[in-house]
Amino acid sequence: MAYLTGARDDVVAFLESALPDLQVWPSPKFPDQLLADCVVVAPTSVQPAATAAGGISASVDLFVLCATTVGDPAEDALEALLDSVLTVLDAHIVAWSRAERSTFQETYPAYKIEMEIPR
Repeated sequence: MAYLTGARDDVVAFLESALPDLQVWPSPKFPDQLLADCVVVAPTSVQPAATAAGGISASVDLFVLCATTVGDPAEDALEALLDSVLTVLDAHIVAWSRAERSTFQETYPAYKIEMEIPR
């Protein structure tokens, strides 16, 4: 069983399918310039599931990044992008626990979404 890589692959697949116009990066990259909005999938941990059924639970962070970096248009675009991603997560019944405003690589406006993927 591929614990973290399987969870990452699952998240990448359903995001790419549901949001075909959005770039989905299966691992963090460090671009000099972000040319399009994207989502970065970053597995963070794995632990035994808390249920009697067994299995594991993989923690995965998503970073929703906006290529527009300045002013109100950047905030509006980022919030619309976050809404799109959260709608997809809710449709796939993914247990996300928090979406927090942040900055990715000290440059790009972002939201970090924390979620758990049972495997």
